[in-house]
Amino acid sequence: MLHFVFDLDYTLYQTQGERFFDYSQIKENKYLDFLLGSIPFNKIIFTNGTYSHALTCLEIMKLKHHFPNHKIVARDTINDLKPNTESFEKFKKHQDIKNNDKVIFFEDSVENLLASKKIDWITIYIGPHNVSQFKSINKQFNTIEESLEFIIDKNNIVTRRLQYQKVHS
Repeated sequence: MLHFVFDLDYTLYQTQGERFFDYSQIKENKYLDFLLGSIPFNKIIFTNGTYSHALTCLEIMKLKHHFPNHKIVARDTINDLKPNTESFEKFKKHQDIKNNDKVIFFEDSVENLLASKKIDWITIYIGPHNVSQFKSINKQFNTIEESLEFIIDKNNIVTRRLQYQKVHS
């Protein structure tokens, strides 16, 4: 099975100042809504924020319909924080993700992406920095892209590959 796992803060939304968080800076994003709607696979939020924070942000952005309540995993849902290795194991158990499942993880924290590589997740950096300039990081990522659009555009390739693997395994 294929799972698309999204961090929330600074991955699905960005705010102007990092000093003080203000919900009024979060806006509806119709294009992001379209992109998320283009993903025919399991979509899950995995955030170090609280469950209520995630719910509020998704409602403001009008993206809640993509993530039912049981598909929002927050620090107070599993009582742990990324990048702790145990948090990823708790997340997988909470979402019934098997070891042979494929997970594509969208995250803005390089530290969290590096931790997810230890359990063989495909990592997609979403953030303000050009990760490709960090040669030591590139060797540890088998996929580094900076946009959800890239993944949507390649969706047919991923689907065909997974179908091929299923038929030929």
